[in-house]
Amino acid sequence: MDAYWRAANYLSVGQIYLFDNPLLKRPLTLADIKHMLLGHWGTTPGQNFIYAHLNRVIKKYDLDMIYVSGPGHGGPAVVANTYLEGTYSESYPNISQDEAGLRKLFLQFSFPGGIPSHASPECPGSIHEGGELGYSLSHSFGAVFDNPDLIVACCVGDGEAETGPLATSWQSNKFLDPITDGAVLPILHLNGYKIANPAILARIEPEELDQFIRGNGWTPYYVEGHEPALMHEAMAATLDQVVEQFAVDEIVVVKPGERVPVDGAITAGESSIDQSAITGESVPVSRKPGDEVFAGTINQDNALDVRMTRLARDNTLARVTQLVAEAQEHKSPTQRFTETFARRFVPAVLIGTLVVIVILPLGFSGTWSASFYRGMLLLVAASPCALAIGTPAAVLAGIAQAARRGVLIKGGIHLENLGRLNTVALDKTGTLTTGKFAVSQVIV
Repeated sequence: MDAYWRAANYLSVGQIYLFDNPLLKRPLTLADIKHMLLGHWGTTPGQNFIYAHLNRVIKKYDLDMIYVSGPGHGGPAVVANTYLEGTYSESYPNISQDEAGLRKLFLQFSFPGGIPSHASPECPGSIHEGGELGYSLSHSFGAVFDNPDLIVACCVGDGEAETGPLATSWQSNKFLDPITDGAVLPILHLNGYKIANPAILARIEPEELDQFIRGNGWTPYYVEGHEPALMHEAMAATLDQVVEQFAVDEIVVVKPGERVPVDGAITAGESSIDQSAITGESVPVSRKPGDEVFAGTINQDNALDVRMTRLARDNTLARVTQLVAEAQEHKSPTQRFTETFARRFVPAVLIGTLVVIVILPLGFSGTWSASFYRGMLLLVAASPCALAIGTPAAVLAGIAQAARRGVLIKGGIHLENLGRLNTVALDKTGTLTTGKFAVSQVIV
């Protein structure tokens, strides 16, 4: 871990300072140094430290995690780490994993025709523009919405934390849905200074900082010190503790009227559960300690403590969602006809339009403006968009709407078949039973 961190630090320093001699094979001279230095070292070793430790927990727990770099000029850190792990050279083969590639990596940083000094779109995997301070946490929450298996580790700089957008973004945790959304792990990097002054959050009393974080709805964990060996140990232990809160066996409190966010077993409390969206049972069922409950069901009466038994990607609701996705692949006859028709009709319309616009003015009488008008008229009048797009969109909307109401339709063909039904019979639980129905008794 320490060797990886030190290697990332060297790559970061080289980007900021070195014009040549990337491996220091000869004594350093003034000619090896860039004439104009532009880069932010202050945040870099801390971000390299965070990045190395996040890679460790990703491998240990098999996490689906991304990293967002909030501190403004943290570009050296993200470029160094993506180069060190190989993804930078995969995206830019000319920046190779050798001395020549390293020289190009150092030379391009904050240099004419190269890359910016902050986390920029050129960096592989970048979803956040690091030059505009204050939006890292907002982007992190945006990434986890409707992405229940994702964890976003967001490094927030202490200078960035003083901006209006970031100060407001702490409240975004109020909008997360534990069933449909992932998790955000903010890492507040307090090294004491922003670009020109001491940072406020790094200088206030620890008790005040703790109250500020808790008041925004977060539970703080502190890793602080200056001895690398002790810091590595503390960071590893803290990240393990935090990540394991997202794992199996976590206890979740479900209040009356709330949806159960996980598949699990009740450890405390008794209540009735509306399972209609999952099992089709229209009558709520009573559940007590030891009983199983499913994600997506609704707790009705009393508060429950539920021990999580499956990760979000493996729970019942996720399996239903997967079935819906598979169902959408079973296309109805109308969909198949529409796709075949569109494959032939669309090229024909485009060729016809081209003939009207280009060929007619060249081979026959007529002005270019009149031909262009006629070509556009033909294109609009013959547009197959309503048919080619509307049909699959209508089928998809029908399957999705049914799934939200607890009805799983396994493909567009079955959705169309529903249109030919006259009567649907349900049993007492609200379940549509497989088989043929027959009248067994008539009571007058």
